[in-house]
Amino acid sequence: MASITLNPKTKKYDVQFRVKDAMGNCKKSTKRGFKRKSDAKKWLNEYELKKSENLSMKFSDYVDVYLEDLQPRLRKTTYETKRTYLRVHITPFFGNYGLDDISVSMVRKWQNQLIERGYSETYQKTLNNQLSALFNHAVAYYGLKNNPVRIAGSIGKEHGDEVEFYTKEEFDRLIEQTMNNQTVYTIFMTFYWTGMRLGELRALTPNDIHIDEKYIDVNKSLQVVKGKEIITDPKTPKSKRKITIPDFLAAILKEYMDSLYNPNPNKPIFRMSKGAIHHALKTSAVKAGLKPLRIHAFRHAHAAYLIEMQVPILAISNRLGHEKIQTTMNTYGHLYPNKQRQIADAIEARVKGEF
Repeated sequence: MASITLNPKTKKYDVQFRVKDAMGNCKKSTKRGFKRKSDAKKWLNEYELKKSENLSMKFSDYVDVYLEDLQPRLRKTTYETKRTYLRVHITPFFGNYGLDDISVSMVRKWQNQLIERGYSETYQKTLNNQLSALFNHAVAYYGLKNNPVRIAGSIGKEHGDEVEFYTKEEFDRLIEQTMNNQTVYTIFMTFYWTGMRLGELRALTPNDIHIDEKYIDVNKSLQVVKGKEIITDPKTPKSKRKITIPDFLAAILKEYMDSLYNPNPNKPIFRMSKGAIHHALKTSAVKAGLKPLRIHAFRHAHAAYLIEMQVPILAISNRLGHEKIQTTMNTYGHLYPNKQRQIADAIEARVKGEF
């Protein structure tokens, strides 16, 4: 039985209750520090409601259940992103409603609110998917009858507008502005000529860069979670890859690493933060008379350069570390404006040759 008692030392109320450990054994636990007994009772009621898996629990309480269940199964960065989406954009609207009281019309009202706030269509889609995933979880594991988000329909779109990137001529103008900063110059050149993601590049150690063999071993990613830098696996299993590099980039990387004082072979070689890299990109772009783009534009630029070279799409997909070739096609398909015409012309030439 749970109990609420006044702690004579702290003059605050403590809640004593029983929980099951990983082996299914019951043990005592205590939640301390409630200023009022009514606050302690409220917390205990909500706790017991969660543990009973009653779908009349508040949406905000189910969010806790949902996140607790998913946390061991997700990458830290994925978990934190999901938690932020729920906390900032979803729980404030649905939080005080019972989970099984949330109707299709309520979901549509929330969707309309997102649209009215002017979020991008891809962001609308992302938030809608997050809410739908939570209800799918309740349907699959807690007996909720249906997912109201599915019935309400989707909003936004999966893919944004055509990607922005620097052409080779524009990149040449941009990189010229970094010649007096070896670190920035090396980072930008590596981005442009490998198509690496930001987290992948920031995680590179001397052991990952094989100058003689001329390849970079991408096997981890550096992410920031709650202000703390952590090393994680790359974004997807196929993100672990070896990226071959041209001789000139190998020479640039060797010169940079030779300039480092006693580098730790297992520590990142680039110590610039995401914000510092973005600032350097913006500054260099303005000096070069170019529109400042996101850091990810380098990745798009590398893909566009390979497409211009007529590199097969599967090879590009593997080099970028995409899990599916469809991801590559969805992102860069618009960069093949003349491919269908080429196919039609080839068919025309073949047919004419037969008659």
